[in-house]
Amino acid sequence: MNDSNNQNSPIRRYLGIARFSAPVIIFFMVNYVQILTDQVFIGHYKTESLVAINNAAFPFFMVANICFAAGNALSILVAKNLGAKNVATAKSLVETSYLGSLIITVPLFLLFFFGGDSILHALGSKGEIHHQASSYLSILCFNFLIFSVSITTSGAFQGMGQNLLNLVGESIRVGLNVFLNWLLIFGNLNFPEMGIQGAALATVISSLTGAIVNTFLLFAHKKELVLSIQQLLKPKISLGKDIVRLGIPMAFEFTMANFIPIMIIYFLNKENPIYVGVFGIWNTLIWFAHYFSIGIGITGFSIIGKAIGAKSYHEARLTTQSMQFYGQTWCLLIAALFIIFPTEILGFFSKDPVVIQYGNHMGLLALILFPKAFGVLSAYGLKCYGDTISPLMVQLLGLVIIPVGMYLFLTHLQWGIKAALIAWFLDEAIKSIINFGILERLARKKTQLIKCSEPPIEKRS
Repeated sequence: MNDSNNQNSPIRRYLGIARFSAPVIIFFMVNYVQILTDQVFIGHYKTESLVAINNAAFPFFMVANICFAAGNALSILVAKNLGAKNVATAKSLVETSYLGSLIITVPLFLLFFFGGDSILHALGSKGEIHHQASSYLSILCFNFLIFSVSITTSGAFQGMGQNLLNLVGESIRVGLNVFLNWLLIFGNLNFPEMGIQGAALATVISSLTGAIVNTFLLFAHKKELVLSIQQLLKPKISLGKDIVRLGIPMAFEFTMANFIPIMIIYFLNKENPIYVGVFGIWNTLIWFAHYFSIGIGITGFSIIGKAIGAKSYHEARLTTQSMQFYGQTWCLLIAALFIIFPTEILGFFSKDPVVIQYGNHMGLLALILFPKAFGVLSAYGLKCYGDTISPLMVQLLGLVIIPVGMYLFLTHLQWGIKAALIAWFLDEAIKSIINFGILERLARKKTQLIKCSEPPIEKRS
C-alpha cells in the first residue's frame, strides 16, 4: 500500500513529468531557434523583409498545422496502443503514416505553389512587401512534400516516448538552417545574396536533411517498434482512418488557433504595414513560452495516454494538473524578462527605431502568456482523453472575439497596435477558462466511473 502511494506521490509525478518532458521541450526550443533566427536575420537584413516574411509565414504555418495535427494523432494512437500492449497495431500505424500522409501534404503543396500569391493579396499585402512575401512562399511551400516524413517520425518517437532520438534529427536540421540562413540571406562566403528567398531555401534544405536523419534513426531503433520497409508500401487503410478521425478535429483546432494572428494581420495591414513586422516579433516571443507548453502537452500524450489506456484516470487527472503548474511557472519567468528588458528584446530582432519604440507594450504581451499556456495545456489534456471536438469548438470562439475586438479597439477607438494585444488577451483568457472547465468535468466523470465499477471491499469480521 505504501509502495503504491509512494510510486504515485506528487514528487514522483513532478519528477516524472520533468524527466519525460525535458527532451520534448528541448526539441521544441531547438525548433524555436529556427523561428528566432529567421526573424532576427531578416529583421537585421531589411525591415520591409521582416514585414514580408510575417505576411507569408502566418498563412503557411496556419495550414501546415493540418500536417502537425496528423502527427499528434499518430502520437496519441501509438502511445495508447503501446499502453494497451497492442504493439503490432502501433507498428502498423507508423508504417501506414508514411504514404498515407501524402494525401494531406501534396494538395497543400499545390495550394500554396499555385495559389500563394492570391492568399497574400487576400491578407492585404501590397507593393514590394507583397513581391518579397510571394517569392518567399513559392519556395517555402516545398516543405509540405517533406512533412509526410517528418510528421511520421516525430509522431512515432513521441508516441514511444523516445524524445531524445527525435531531438537528434531536429538539432541537425536547425543547426543547418541557421548556417544556411547566414550564408544565403546575406551572401556570405561568396554565395549570392538572396535575402528573403535565401531564408526560404535554407528552411527547405534543412528540413529535408532532418527528415532523412530521423527516418534512419527510427528504423535503426528496434526496441518498442521494429518497422519494416516492405510494409511501407502496404498501408492499412483502416488504420489511416483512425489517424484521420482523430486528426481532423485537431487540424481544424490548430488551424483556427493560427487563424487568430491571420485576422489580426489583416486589420494591421489596413492600418499600418509596419505593425505586421512588430506583431510578428511579438508572436515569436510568445512562442518561446508556448513551445514549453506544447512540449509539456505532448509529453502528456505519452504519460497520460498510457495511464488512460490502463484506465488509471485518477493518475491521469493529477498528471494534467501537475503539467499546468509547470506551464504557469515558466510563463512567470518569461513575463519577468519581457517587463524588465522590453527595448533590449525588441532591439535583438531589429535596430530600426520604428520597431524598438513599441517596447513600451511588452507588459501587455507578458499578460497573454498565462491564459495561453493554461488553455493550451487544458486542450492537450482533453485530447489525451480522446476529446478532440471540444478544443475545436472552443477555438472557434476566436472567429468572433478577434474581429470584434480588433474593430472596436483598432478601427473604432484607434488604439494602434496596442489593440491587437488587448484583443489577443481577451481571446486567450476566455478560451482557456472554457477548456479547463470541460477538462475538469471530463476527468472527474472518468474517475467517478472507475470508482463506481470497482467491487465493494468486503468487511472483515
